[in-house]
Amino acid sequence: MPPINPFSQLSPELVRCIASYMHPNYVATDFKLTCTAVAEALRGEDYRRIQLRDEPQRMGCQLVESAAQPWPGAAFVAHWGRPEPWRALARWQRLRLLCLAASSHHPPSLDAALAYCGTVIEADALASAIIAGDLETCRRFFETEGCNWDEELDVVAAEDWPDVFAGAAANGDDLPLLRHLHKQLGVAIDLAAVAEGCSEEALSWAVAALEAAGQAPEPLSCTEFKEVLSKGNLAAADWLVRHGLAPPKQELLEDMLLDDYFSTDIPNLQWVVEKRGGQDRVQSQPQVRWSAELYAGLVRMREVCTPGRCYAVPAHTRWLAALVDVVAAEALGGRASAPDGV
Repeated sequence: MPPINPFSQLSPELVRCIASYMHPNYVATDFKLTCTAVAEALRGEDYRRIQLRDEPQRMGCQLVESAAQPWPGAAFVAHWGRPEPWRALARWQRLRLLCLAASSHHPPSLDAALAYCGTVIEADALASAIIAGDLETCRRFFETEGCNWDEELDVVAAEDWPDVFAGAAANGDDLPLLRHLHKQLGVAIDLAAVAEGCSEEALSWAVAALEAAGQAPEPLSCTEFKEVLSKGNLAAADWLVRHGLAPPKQELLEDMLLDDYFSTDIPNLQWVVEKRGGQDRVQSQPQVRWSAELYAGLVRMREVCTPGRCYAVPAHTRWLAALVDVVAAEALGGRASAPDGV
């Protein structure tokens, strides 16, 4: 008996609903081709075009072309990997396609664009590779392809290198790119940006490089550390705690509950309350002093996080309610048995 196609059991409306949660490029190049049932359900929908271009990114005073992600690499090479389609394009259109391929992180697409674009490789293409954080493409343009760098963009880029580093680090770009920006171009290391998107290895490199330059880093501010938590990089947050580069726990909780309770997410608060440091932690985390003000902040946060007023899963709201009950005893004069870390 042949296996049953699960998509054939779904209504066309449900298939279209599933597709609406996917990137249009993925729907057009993959999901539509899953089976006949999916193709029929999506017939007539707006999934005929493949998007190559994302919103341009700002680099200094200039806007730089940026490729859409996910990048439809196979479809791009299939269409543009031959000379015929390029012949109908004006020079500016061919240059734009080259810039998009340069920022796509897809070497076969770049190979196709370089082979058939029929235009001088200008600084715009290199700028697109820089914005995308693709060090190998930058090297290829600069060292192999003979990119035609212009002075105007050079001035803008020189002024904007710190933003390029911060953006690359926050996006989690490869450590070799960060090393290149710092060592070869002299760009200052932004530890907070590295913590937002990079690995523990990148953090170790950043701290070691700063210390070697006589610039031992200070702990991140509460605002910077909350941004790390908001980006979901808990491994980096834990690394910062273990190495004494996180703000004091008491100070962080006061900031989250007294100054910024309305925008504080319960999972981030839970991580701060229960966080641990490893054996290599250089400073201990004292217990929190639950004052009446902190208790009031918890109560306000619980009121904000009621069903219908914000999105919070039951596990988080239950944890917050339990914390409020535990803290109430201490803040109001008693001492209940608190969870670890409280």
